[in-house]
Amino acid sequence: MALTYLNIKSGKVVSMPEATEFTKKRHQLNARRAIEKLDVSKRWERLSDPGEIEAAQQAWDQSRQAKTSRRPTAPTPVYVVNANPDPEPEDDPEPDPDPAATTEPVNEVRHSGGPWFEVVVAGETVDKIQGRDAAEARLAELTRSDW
Repeated sequence: MALTYLNIKSGKVVSMPEATEFTKKRHQLNARRAIEKLDVSKRWERLSDPGEIEAAQQAWDQSRQAKTSRRPTAPTPVYVVNANPDPEPEDDPEPDPDPAATTEPVNEVRHSGGPWFEVVVAGETVDKIQGRDAAEARLAELTRSDW
C-alpha cells in the first residue's frame, strides 16, 4: 500500500511506496528515509482518507491543465504608413555656445588617487600634494589676494 502526501504550497500529490513493498534492504532503507523526511517536513502533509486523496489529485490535475505549455498566438501585425510625415526641423543658424567654454576657470582641490591631491588654480593644475588638508592650505595660499 502506498502512502499519499500533499504539498501544502503547490498542491502537488505524491504517492510513496512503503518500505515493506521492496525486496532489497537498500531499497527498503531508502524508502524509510524518504517517508521520514516527508513526515518531518512542514511542506508535506500525509493524506489518509480516500475521498480527500481523490479531491487533492483532481485539484492538482486541474491546475496542471490550466498551465498549458502552448504558446499563445499573436495577432498579425498591422503596419500603418504615414502619408503626411512631419517636416524635418531646420538647423539652427547659431548653435548654443559650449557651457564649459563660457564658465570661469575654477580654483579647487581634486583627488588624484591614493593620498595625492592636485591644486588647480584658474583651471590649470599648479601643484600635486599629499593630503587633503595640505592641498587646501596650498590652494588658500595661492589664491590669497593680498600679494
